[in-house]
Amino acid sequence: MRDILVTVFILTAALTLSSCGQASLEGLTESDSSEFTADNLVGSVWLLNPGDTLLSFHWDGRYRMDPGGALGYSPDYSGSYEIADHELHLEQEQESSDGCPAGTTASARIEEVNGTFALRWLHSSCYREAAGTTWSFVRISPNSHLSPELPAVHPSTTFPPREGNIRGVWQVVGTSILISFDGKGAYSWDDQGLLAWEPVERGTYSLPGSPGRLLLTVATSTRCELGERLILSEAFMYSTPGLIRVLMADATDACGRVGGPVSLVLVSS
Repeated sequence: MRDILVTVFILTAALTLSSCGQASLEGLTESDSSEFTADNLVGSVWLLNPGDTLLSFHWDGRYRMDPGGALGYSPDYSGSYEIADHELHLEQEQESSDGCPAGTTASARIEEVNGTFALRWLHSSCYREAAGTTWSFVRISPNSHLSPELPAVHPSTTFPPREGNIRGVWQVVGTSILISFDGKGAYSWDDQGLLAWEPVERGTYSLPGSPGRLLLTVATSTRCELGERLILSEAFMYSTPGLIRVLMADATDACGRVGGPVSLVLVSS
């Protein structure tokens, strides 16, 4: 999945729907404002649509981008950004997995409407063939504009959550809640668009006892008490024909964040 940036630059952004539902970008136009500022983009988590790359901008001029479910703790791309009128300028701070070195620069024209925006690439010092291609993004936190189309009846072939298949960033369907599992027993939880920077909550997770049980325990939180637990029981997973991975469970939450039947979709892994 970390080859997604190479694929998009070389083959254009016309990809097959992978890990999220289709969101309409019809009628995309430039912002009516004469100045497009960082305020239009910061404080949110954006998802390449279609695709599984997550992107986030911070108020202090940093950005993070990752196609492998590690946006909050080990992003593949990070560095500084500037916005001048409708143009975004990026400078990479360290070498990425596709070999683009520290100091790589790129620029794009920003086109925006509501909870979506597009980048029409003008230049990349690492991928010169990027010029003219367009990436479309949809906001998934906060005020999510993602509406995954899940089947009315889940497939008969299901499998239990395991350490290897829950790693990545999941969204609780119908909310702006993002939960990032690092594959090593740590999770981050956020619904304020700050998963990449200062998530609302961090803690540990485990898969104790019989299959179908996932336990999250709070370590630090601005809302919950230390040690409070979210129990996902009777949990099972399946993949849709559109390659959406879904986790369904019954939630019991000592902190009162979620409760009853819940569905999560994997947006980046």
